[in-house]
Amino acid sequence: MEDDALGSITWDRIAMVITLSALAASSITQVFKAVLKERMLKQTGMHRAYLRAVAVLVGGAFGWWLAGAPLGVTMGVASGGLTTTIVASMRKRLKVEVEADEVDF
Repeated sequence: MEDDALGSITWDRIAMVITLSALAASSITQVFKAVLKERMLKQTGMHRAYLRAVAVLVGGAFGWWLAGAPLGVTMGVASGGLTTTIVASMRKRLKVEVEADEVDF
């Protein structure tokens, strides 16, 4: 009988997998966005969905590479998705603050 996947992984390893998967997902997504921004992404109405899919896939791949399947993939996909959500909310918040600063002088 196999051991439980959670029983064989430490908290340090979990933190490392989540952090590195999130960083990789964010970095590779930004590179993907910069390379394909003018050519392909603006012509489709689903450019945000494509970028989020890239982040989730990259996060899952890094999670699998660092901790194996299925637990590493799950942590990687979750961290890739969380990264895109955090980046989107921070951009929205910064955009509102910049617009408020431009009006109020």
